[in-house]
Amino acid sequence: MDHLGRHAGKEDRFDQSGAGVPRHAARDDPGKPPARLPAVRGAGRHAAGHAARGGDSAGRGAASEARDAGPGSRPAPGRGCACAGGRMAKLVGGDGTAEAAQRGPGVSGLGEGAWRELSGHPRSAWFADLAWKHPVLKRSRILESAVPSPDRSSIAVIIVNYGTPDLAMAAVESVLVRGHGGHPVEVHLLDNASPGDDAWIFAQAHAARGWGDRVTLWPEQENHGFGRGNNVVIQAVAARPVPPDYVFLLNPDAALENEALAIMADRLDAEPRTAVAGAGIALPSGRPVTAAFRFPSAFGEFVRAVNFGPLTRLFPHTTVALPADHPDGSVDWVSGAAVMMRLPVIVPLGGFDPDFFLYYEEVELMHRIRRTGYDILYVPEARVRHTEGAATNVKSGQPDRKTRPSYWYDSWRLYYLKTAGRRGAIMAGLGWMGGAALNVPLALLRGQRLHAPLNFFGDFSRWVMWPLLCGKPMHSD
Repeated sequence: MDHLGRHAGKEDRFDQSGAGVPRHAARDDPGKPPARLPAVRGAGRHAAGHAARGGDSAGRGAASEARDAGPGSRPAPGRGCACAGGRMAKLVGGDGTAEAAQRGPGVSGLGEGAWRELSGHPRSAWFADLAWKHPVLKRSRILESAVPSPDRSSIAVIIVNYGTPDLAMAAVESVLVRGHGGHPVEVHLLDNASPGDDAWIFAQAHAARGWGDRVTLWPEQENHGFGRGNNVVIQAVAARPVPPDYVFLLNPDAALENEALAIMADRLDAEPRTAVAGAGIALPSGRPVTAAFRFPSAFGEFVRAVNFGPLTRLFPHTTVALPADHPDGSVDWVSGAAVMMRLPVIVPLGGFDPDFFLYYEEVELMHRIRRTGYDILYVPEARVRHTEGAATNVKSGQPDRKTRPSYWYDSWRLYYLKTAGRRGAIMAGLGWMGGAALNVPLALLRGQRLHAPLNFFGDFSRWVMWPLLCGKPMHSD
């Protein structure tokens, strides 16, 4: 999504942001596939959770104990915080002795003594101050009357972070301060092996803000990407004896503006043949942005690439991004920045396809959901604020003419292969290339910039057409 922002501000944002989805990983070299990132400094050894191919669920193996911190070093991010997936977490007891505790999936208890060692970190006071003074993070009195009912459907909120810890914590707080209409709600904050101190920051905030059992932290040692990162939590909560009814994916640079969870959950409760509900999304200024879409098509790729107004108006149904003020109702797919999914539907489908690292993964998942006969709803009454571009550096109106990384083209090719087959993918590729070729003289005659990304013809041939026609990428080295 989203991520990755995970929405498109105008119709040509679809190809700019990977189908309007926010992303959680920035790359130094956009021409190379994302590499694994080093473990967070001071982190103990953890077993990495990997999503199995072919839709099989992958269990999260038990990890070794966190390694003892030496003099002057900070404790591991997982110490005393939410220990998920059956990991062993080293806790520091009230008497200063270390003890190991086994935590099951979704358990997030925090002992007071466990944080005695963390309190000396220089960022502790800053986070305690931020927790109570930042206007976005002020707590609401609604918590006093928010009593979850066992008769209401339950929701697991998943936030996948990469490099935006302050915004991710604000996203968590925006969930915790709501009453959710009595629906039991739990929050899972997964750090996708951010290169900074994000996992440590979350551990500090967990204690300073008193998140307790409401928030589970997942300090991952591998950058799984967006879809696989969500799969880590989805598989864990689905394996419980009593799993939640719904999962709600919230972008780390987004925040609830109203009782969005209750609105969407009530809607899904009332419509059992609906598997997905997407929220309406607006910028901090209040301006709504596109959050509902049509599925892309080969002919649509051609029309979009030509970028000629009369042709676009002649074939309006090829436009992927629906208007920002699109009404409530059934759509092909919705933004992954704020989307609720029925867990018993997505688990048998295998969740997000692990072949995708970034871009198009939520579009492909909703395509599979649609093929099973379930509906997808856009529910603009549920409102979410999105700090556009904070997680992805992509904004509405930002010039589209720049080089795209190879893994973006990989995801584009994978989407069409999985939804339309090899022949359909080749037709879509030819449609885009043909439209881009026609756009060249049209743009020159009208004094406009070319619509295709920079270096499009070479990159698209190398990363899309050559693999489709010959079965493997044509590398430049």
